[in-house]
Amino acid sequence: MNKSQFIEAISLRIGEKHSTTLSYVNAALSIISETVKNGDVVVLDDFGKFYLKKISKKTVKKANSDEQVIVPEHTKVSFTPYRNIMIFSDKYRS
Repeated sequence: MNKSQFIEAISLRIGEKHSTTLSYVNAALSIISETVKNGDVVVLDDFGKFYLKKISKKTVKKANSDEQVIVPEHTKVSFTPYRNIMIFSDKYRS
């Protein structure tokens, strides 16, 4: 599902126009992005949490060569789904 399909699905579910729903979703995504960028955690009940994760410095081998490259310490945005979302994954089905 891409963003346009996502917006359409929400529009149908809540009975709002596509343009109104697009504004709501863009605002929500912007708030999540800004909050995480500032180093805070965004927790959405029954869904999951978005946060910055510190990645340690490491040495990796370049593809197709024996050259070693140092990747400096950095941060990345991570998402941890809550259990009720993960039950839909084949990995967690019994």
